[in-house]
Amino acid sequence: VVKNNKCYRKSATSDEIKAIDQEYCINSVDNYASNNGHLHVCGTSLCNERGDQIILKGLAVGLNNPEYVTTGVFNTTKNWGANIIRFMVNAKVPWLLYYVGQEDKMIETLKTYIDRVIENDMYVIINWDPQQNGTDFLTEKAKEFFTRLTTLYPNDPHIIYEIVNEPGANNTWQDVKNHANEVIPVIRNLSPDAVILVGTPQYDSNIDEVIDDRLAYNNVMYTFHRYMSQFSSDIIKRLDTTRAAGLPVFVSEWGTMGVGETTPEFMEANTNTFARYLHKYGYSQIMFALSEATGDGIDKFGIVRKGYWQDDLPVSSLRITGIAVRNILLNNYDSFTINLISENISTDVTANDVGHSYRSSEWKDKIVSIDFKNKLQVPDNAVTTWDLSMSQDNSIVGYLVSTDTQDRYKMTIAANGIINAPANASNLFANLSNLESIDFTNFDTKDTFYLNALFAFDTSLKSLDLSGLDVSTVKQLWNTFRNCKNLTSINFAGWHPKLESNGYTFTNCEKLTSLDLSGFDVSNVKGYGFLFSGAKALKTVNISTWNPTTVTTTEKMFNNCTSLENVDMHLFNIPSTANVYNMLYNTKANAKFKVKNQDVIDLISPTANNGIVFEIGN
Repeated sequence: VVKNNKCYRKSATSDEIKAIDQEYCINSVDNYASNNGHLHVCGTSLCNERGDQIILKGLAVGLNNPEYVTTGVFNTTKNWGANIIRFMVNAKVPWLLYYVGQEDKMIETLKTYIDRVIENDMYVIINWDPQQNGTDFLTEKAKEFFTRLTTLYPNDPHIIYEIVNEPGANNTWQDVKNHANEVIPVIRNLSPDAVILVGTPQYDSNIDEVIDDRLAYNNVMYTFHRYMSQFSSDIIKRLDTTRAAGLPVFVSEWGTMGVGETTPEFMEANTNTFARYLHKYGYSQIMFALSEATGDGIDKFGIVRKGYWQDDLPVSSLRITGIAVRNILLNNYDSFTINLISENISTDVTANDVGHSYRSSEWKDKIVSIDFKNKLQVPDNAVTTWDLSMSQDNSIVGYLVSTDTQDRYKMTIAANGIINAPANASNLFANLSNLESIDFTNFDTKDTFYLNALFAFDTSLKSLDLSGLDVSTVKQLWNTFRNCKNLTSINFAGWHPKLESNGYTFTNCEKLTSLDLSGFDVSNVKGYGFLFSGAKALKTVNISTWNPTTVTTTEKMFNNCTSLENVDMHLFNIPSTANVYNMLYNTKANAKFKVKNQDVIDLISPTANNGIVFEIGN
């Protein structure tokens, strides 16, 4: 508390207050250990010794870099609002400081670090990470490890024990329970009041499996992890379900970026949505990771730019991910101006379904246009509105306004700031039979991986200008324009997606006359089945840059392209093992194909029933 411009700290167990050093006088001083004492699970949350709810927020850090584990660093994160640090104890990873075989060294190092956290009046999570991806959690070693820790810190109010990190794809909840039933009694022997965190199957994601099969211990919470390339409305639903069931959940690890080599460094819209959701419902959380980014291993997730580490973590040293983490700890959500539209915009007409929206049977055939606004303001003449936000907080609203034609409406999707497509935007605008146009101003796809069937069966669409969309992360274009029978043109200017798969992409686009797809990187695409099949008006296709490394099928790729005149595919190698069934069936006679070599000609020419002209390119 602050009185007369001086700082005081409350006792955890009484109304007593005492003056504290000005150094620790920050807005969230009440959140620290000396004010809250032993924590316990209360309902779905944590409470302090007085029974008041407390939210723990902090960062995870490894044990291999002492420069990340200093009093100065902890003071800085406290000034951001952190009140907890999570230490990850690797059990057996040989290139790190690990426990098995280095037991004394690990305990000595860990004790030094824990003491620094305690000195800084923060809570600490000790996480046992067996790194097995199997059913073996090294339970006996875990019991030994936690025995040594609780002996050093018997019933210490600062310490929370996380007994297994991210049970793998081969683990069941029963595996975790068996481990927990061995380890929890060991911890409770000397630390009977400790809060214990328990991992859940599928890398701490399947928390709903626990609802009807909980552990028979008190003061236990179940952990949930998520990185933003794996974020979807399913995550929100799982958390909603477990919260409604009264399951106490601790988000003990999440990251603002994606996992995998091809994911973006920072997924801003997903981060914004998830952070706001956790804040809204008061989840305790740990963000990953308090370190310098090195580009490989766990440290690729570091919040500090490579070569810029300083204890006071100035903003100038932070990566964009670090700035986001800092803002989240400061509860500065006003810095987030990008909003995430839900990928699960359902056709279900149940009023309580969060996805019930413009794709319901009531409205989907009545919309003639869509645009996106950067100001969240619904006009008085709106016929109906929907919450289209992933976070279910009305941060994105869709509404309809009548046109001059009976039962036809213009739809606007509005938010305060940019509206982002989800990572999986498949079907987002599909099956809108009377949709004629979409203006994508204020709509962003920079963190989107999948555009499958995005406009499929929009049979009234006339033209699409997609030149303003950032598709650098897009991987799939299955069925994207399928059966857009009245679509006459698509502007792909600036498109450079690095695709992993496509097929049926332009099937039955009967009025398209030309396509320039030269900016598409298809080097990793194997299947091209039905790609342009039924595009009866298509005259020219520019795929002159397409150079796939492996092709497995070109089945009916140009089937029924009855107006085709020129196709340059001279870099496109088709091996003799590929399925080329009817690749050129019923393609216009005398259409000219520039191909790679005579082997390709010999392979695909029998699939045509007319006099197609082949030319070997260079």
